[in-house]
Amino acid sequence: GGTDNTAPTISSVATSSLATTAVTITWTTDELASSTVGYSTSAGVFTSEQSVASMVTAHSVILSGLTPNTTYYFQVKSGDPSYNVATDNNGGTGYVFTTSPGPVISNTLTEEVTNTTAKITWTTDISADSYVVYSTNADLSGSAEYGTTDLTTSHSVTVPSLTLGTKYYYYVKSTVSSNTATDKNVISGVIEYYTFTTT
Repeated sequence: GGTDNTAPTISSVATSSLATTAVTITWTTDELASSTVGYSTSAGVFTSEQSVASMVTAHSVILSGLTPNTTYYFQVKSGDPSYNVATDNNGGTGYVFTTSPGPVISNTLTEEVTNTTAKITWTTDISADSYVVYSTNADLSGSAEYGTTDLTTSHSVTVPSLTLGTKYYYYVKSTVSSNTATDKNVISGVIEYYTFTTT
């Protein structure tokens, strides 16, 4: 068998799905390893951490609960099953992203579900539109979208024309001046999506 004393090689560090309070950090390793992102609003400081324990070569960690219109610095770390850990902090100061200005979503709730409708509510700190993105697929493929362009801080969308006795996966989004906030129910760095089942 031999002993693995070599840390993973990290490459292709990137950001995507940048929103007002969340971002997706991705990278690759040349062997199976864990995923940890350290971050803060100060260059070279990575005290806040979000980890995903599963051993993969294609890494994805979602940072959520961020402040809109704010610059963050981050590093990525990956440890293999033999506890060899590699860190990439872009030469020390960290990689950089800036969240979008715009709304912050809170209190997302499934309020009422019938056999063909579901009422979804949430709040934003500033006035924005209201949309629910939903699908019967857990990865939200083939999703539909329903909502209103009316600007409000107290959001309520009743999704119509659903199939009875069916589980749906959804997230909510609110946009103002082309700046979009989403709430995809991120738990421990992974999107879980909200769900409801029609009666």
